[in-house]
Amino acid sequence: MMIITFGTGSVFARQLVVIEPARIHTSQSASSPFNDIAQIDETLPLLGKVGEWYKTKYNGNEGWVISSQVRLVSGAAESGSRDNLFTQQDVSMLPPVPAADGTTNLGYGRIRESNTKILQELDPGSPFLVIARRGAIFPLAGKGDTWCLVKVESKDTTGWVRCDNLEIFDELPTKSKLLEDARIVLFIIIGAGALVLIIAFFITYRHIKAERQRKIFVRKNALILAKEAKTVQFMLTNTTTPIERCFSEIGFNVNITKDSVTARQSIEHSQPDIVLVDWNFEPAIFAKIENLFARLSSSSTITYFLFYNVPDPSKAPESKVLKNVSFFGPTLSDRDIFKVVTPLIVNNEYDSKNVQASVQRCALQGEINGGNLLEVLQFIEIGRRTGCLMVETKGPFGLVYFDNGKIVYAAAGTRWQGADAVYAILNQPTGKFRFVLNKHPKNANLNLSTLSVLMEWTKEKDEASKR
Repeated sequence: MMIITFGTGSVFARQLVVIEPARIHTSQSASSPFNDIAQIDETLPLLGKVGEWYKTKYNGNEGWVISSQVRLVSGAAESGSRDNLFTQQDVSMLPPVPAADGTTNLGYGRIRESNTKILQELDPGSPFLVIARRGAIFPLAGKGDTWCLVKVESKDTTGWVRCDNLEIFDELPTKSKLLEDARIVLFIIIGAGALVLIIAFFITYRHIKAERQRKIFVRKNALILAKEAKTVQFMLTNTTTPIERCFSEIGFNVNITKDSVTARQSIEHSQPDIVLVDWNFEPAIFAKIENLFARLSSSSTITYFLFYNVPDPSKAPESKVLKNVSFFGPTLSDRDIFKVVTPLIVNNEYDSKNVQASVQRCALQGEINGGNLLEVLQFIEIGRRTGCLMVETKGPFGLVYFDNGKIVYAAAGTRWQGADAVYAILNQPTGKFRFVLNKHPKNANLNLSTLSVLMEWTKEKDEASKR
């Protein structure tokens, strides 16, 4: 049973005055035993209150008296007597008693949470009158620090509810107040929707950007016609690797065939981007490749051809059918492969004369556009140029120094040095560049083949497009 108690020690107090013979019961029930009977006009100390019962002390015994037999009054404490005193602060905890005519208006309480119980008595274990839904409004009949007394009009009575379960108003909330609350909720919903749209926009933007990158760095297909393995020599490290692995590492899907029937079927079914042919694959292999691709001349796919193990590349036959052909002898290096592969990576359509002319025009200065920095570095590599490539994006961004086509120094922004700086420069979508011949750095932080750096960058781009 929840009991509102009052401390002692203040000169301000409330007392009970007996207005008719009052039984002092042992509990809050008219049927409970009583210890004594207080007479009219006797004064009793008020020790607490539960519902319509007051706790008091009479003839040295504590007990309970019903409110109809006593009257609550204020009075001064008698000197030396402290049992019947309680502080003003304690008095404020007692819910005020409504006026007899019911005109007292203590305000209104709106239920904060659904399934809130309105109790019959000031006791958490008390039976409940009703279970209120969220937003239900009740007139207040009393208000303390912890518990509030509300009018339950449907039951024509009052009940108790914890104050923290109520939103208190001085006046009955009007429709405008409810509309204001609804408006706030609507703004919250709109704000959340706008946030979702912004997030969706950025996700879509990144997806479109990734798709664009995939289109630029699309994975290519290579077909190798050879009955024996072929190795490629890396100029920088003086090591060798199988030709199929060399192409696989720079982002090609590689298919190897060892007979002409399978080769013809592969080419007719899915025309490759580059065909690598061992000159010794079978007699008259060059003429057979010409005849095969003459029938495929209507195809929109542009195919590159690299013949190796050619006895004398300088005397290789010219072809009116195969436009993009390169011939190499028994020794094949990564530099030889790069000359063929770079235009394939950078351009969707290939015309060797136009590419070389565009490289010559843009080699000294120009606008960054469509991956042409890759062409510029190819030009520097092939021409074994010495100088400094300067790149600007709204301001100075990066420098790359070359010595006979090799990269000897690179820096970009405030973050990148060495090979990472070259990658950062190649990743710039827009800006300006200028190549100044015969410029040398004060210090060197690299000594790498431009070819190896570009191949590694191409490989990373291809792997990034798969993620």
